Amino acid sequence: MKSIISKVKSHLLLKLNITLPIRRLRHVTTETGVIGIIRTEAFKKSPRESEVFRDLSFWSAEVLSGDTERARQEAYEKVRHLVAPEMAAGFQEDIKEQFANSLAFDNSSSRYGNFVFSFPLSDLPDAYKDQHCRGGEPQLRVLGTAMYRREIAHAVVIHSPETDRYNDFPLVPVLSRHSEPFPFVYQRDGDVGMWWTPESTSTTIKVRILEEGRMTRTCALDQPCLGYSKDGKCPHEHRCVWNHLIIAFHLPEGQHFAFPKEKLLQNLSTCHGATDKYLKDTMVTKEEAEGIIREFMKI
Repeated sequence: MKSIISKVKSHLLLKLNITLPIRRLRHVTTETGVIGIIRTEAFKKSPRESEVFRDLSFWSAEVLSGDTERARQEAYEKVRHLVAPEMAAGFQEDIKEQFANSLAFDNSSSRYGNFVFSFPLSDLPDAYKDQHCRGGEPQLRVLGTAMYRREIAHAVVIHSPETDRYNDFPLVPVLSRHSEPFPFVYQRDGDVGMWWTPESTSTTIKVRILEEGRMTRTCALDQPCLGYSKDGKCPHEHRCVWNHLIIAFHLPEGQHFAFPKEKLLQNLSTCHGATDKYLKDTMVTKEEAEGIIREFMKI
């Protein structure tokens, strides 16, 4: 972790403190996974060996495209006050495209498979409460952080109040609308939902703000590379470590997170396999995935 952190360069365009509403969660899986979920009508725990991440069903925050576009406009509004007006206008589209371009915001592809179960966030805790909480309220706690070469994954666990397994982890705070500064994840008093303030939303920084307040698209190396000198295209833009918000449902031994087959199929769609996918050998094309879903519809 120290080695990774030492290579991360701070940048004005990374820490804009843009807060995004989380309205849906998505669980992405492979062909084998989707067949198992449909046949058993349930999501099961992940076979993780780590004590902290054991007995959990993992989901990701799904940021809707409209919320992403609003966040990009807000990011531009913050950045344009840092540079001369003519520069802000000239780099407007570059700034917007640079913000929220990581896989956490790409709903059309995934590294985890081609089959996407996408549910409204409000539906999942309610279903979990009915199945696992025996009349109590689900607890939301900040489970921890996993750091990878290009990704920092923050995890929130949802669990029954009957378990004391997560008592040492802090509760997701419930804030008023005027509280500042915002933590990376929180709930608002009186509202149903979750809000996320990622520190980094980009995979690369192509447009930079120089110390004197100017903006540039030039090569990130101290001495521009040959490719940039020839045609202005450069592979040496600053590569960023981006944030990923994971929501995990605790499923004690022998318990599942169940949904009727009809509801599963209503909330099932397909996506492309991402280029930096983990599961290369288990990926299919989006067209093949759509054909598999059509077969489910006939059963």
